[in-house]
Amino acid sequence: MVTYTLIEKTESQIFYEYYPEGKMDRKPGVILVDRINEKIELLSAAEDDFERYAEEFNEHWWCYYNHAKRRIVEDYNKGIINESGVVAWY
Repeated sequence: MVTYTLIEKTESQIFYEYYPEGKMDRKPGVILVDRINEKIELLSAAEDDFERYAEEFNEHWWCYYNHAKRRIVEDYNKGIINESGVVAWY
């Protein structure tokens, strides 16, 4: 499970903090949504996030960030900018 909260929204950018397992007492990760270039990126990984490597795709990904990213993008594409959210997958 990952929780995320909106920390800043401007005309050009949206910033979220995300918390693996909802642990708000740990260092959060920071996600940037670039509204001009229509991109989303990880600015800094959360303390409890971890990176994986998918050999078949030759790709690295962050476990909790990728789950939060998927939900943020889905909602953003529907015109929704959530103040906060939770994603559970297990």
